[in-house]
Amino acid sequence: MFGKEVNATTHGDVCTEVEVEGGAKCKAGVDGTAAGEFQGLESVAVDSTTGDLYVQEGGFNQRVEQYTPEGHFVWMAGRDVNLTEDETSGATQPQKDLCTAASGNTCTTGAAGSEPGEFSFEGHRNLIAVGGPEDLLYVGDEGRVQELEADGKLKRTVPLVGNVSALAVDTTGDVYFVYENSPSPVGVNVVHELGPEGKEVKSFTVPPREPESGGKGQIFISNIALDPEGHLAVAGVEEARGRFGYLYEAETGHLLTQWTIPAGDVSGGGGFGASGGL
Repeated sequence: MFGKEVNATTHGDVCTEVEVEGGAKCKAGVDGTAAGEFQGLESVAVDSTTGDLYVQEGGFNQRVEQYTPEGHFVWMAGRDVNLTEDETSGATQPQKDLCTAASGNTCTTGAAGSEPGEFSFEGHRNLIAVGGPEDLLYVGDEGRVQELEADGKLKRTVPLVGNVSALAVDTTGDVYFVYENSPSPVGVNVVHELGPEGKEVKSFTVPPREPESGGKGQIFISNIALDPEGHLAVAGVEEARGRFGYLYEAETGHLLTQWTIPAGDVSGGGGFGASGGL
């Protein structure tokens, strides 16, 4: 595990299995706004090519970050996350929307915003995905998807008509996403596909398992995940039926199978492993 002072023995920010076998103790991390600290952690994504881990924080932090497979901080992006010292006055002032470990600068919380390179997360999960031919990081928030390069720099912003509530990316760079384009209680039940050019290619609707009755049966998708073979897992909640999971062929929208998530469990996020398991 990694996080601020998760190693109770060494007070370090990484606690490994080898250290535990040697007698070290691991504990919960100290929340905060600095690099290596988490507060309002909502989404994670793993780069299958490099093993790098990406995290997204909402709430007070409003930022995305990259860590090495060993749990070491690489960079964070978000509004005013980079604090540098003014050589003239000695005052600490916000400078840019990217802060790297290599720079030696002080990294801090991001402020919510709608400009390119800024984020405004609303408490959803499954808002980041990494992959495609260029190995980009895709970040969904209010009315857009932003694409970041491996070094954390913003490549482009793709505007949408609603607020993203889940997304995934396939091997060709197509982004699958769901978004809220109407106030509750209207269901969130359509999966959209965005091509590499930033235009919608197609969409399909996830129907309720039983006909709607008395205003019940609406679908609210909370998580989607893609495997390299083009299988799309969709999970969420259906009014009057509880939490559900579906598996589709992403290319055709053909339903392959479905399952029920036990009562009380929350499908806040998920993904496919190397063996194909979900």
